[in-house]
Amino acid sequence: MVEVLVALLVLAVGLLGILSMQARGLQLNQLAYLQSQAMFSAQDIIERIRANQGAILSYDIGLADSTDDTSGPCSDASRCASTDMAAYDLHRWKTELTRSLPGGKGAVIVGAPSGDLYPVTIQVQYQQGDTYTYQMEVTL
Repeated sequence: MVEVLVALLVLAVGLLGILSMQARGLQLNQLAYLQSQAMFSAQDIIERIRANQGAILSYDIGLADSTDDTSGPCSDASRCASTDMAAYDLHRWKTELTRSLPGGKGAVIVGAPSGDLYPVTIQVQYQQGDTYTYQMEVTL
């Protein structure tokens, strides 16, 4: 009888270890998912800037800055001024960040040009217990 109890104790300890590893695996999987979402969001705004490079300086926005949808009739299918399209793009991007990431915020930092090229830094910040920041740097 004692041997059976010892075997059950060893089995219980082993199962608790497996359960702990499973919980940690799920937690890390969620962090990886959020990191992927941050990367996709950064790539999205880079492509929007690339498509509207004439208004590249209009895309400069900080993490705490908010946007409003005052771009008027701008939409993906309509034509509008490049600065209005930049405001529209930023509004959609910031809205998507708050929808897809917990505590999602974003910043676009456009640096001083070197010839015709501008260094652009994208920061995406989100909360998952701690605050995480994903940063992408490109030259457009």
